[in-house]
Amino acid sequence: FEIRADNSLRLTQVKAEDEGSYTCLSENSVGKAEASGTLQVHGELQQLCRRTNAA
Repeated sequence: FEIRADNSLRLTQVKAEDEGSYTCLSENSVGKAEASGTLQVHGELQQLCRRTNAA
């Protein structure tokens, strides 16, 4: 996974066995926060476009 500059979470190399419910907890001097979600994996990512060189 990757925590991005905008504080979002990017999941990489996700597999079917990673499916399920996840909860994210955070806490700092201001307070606490919690968010939950479900990850569903539907299949492999396929490349749909190719880069072409413009001459």
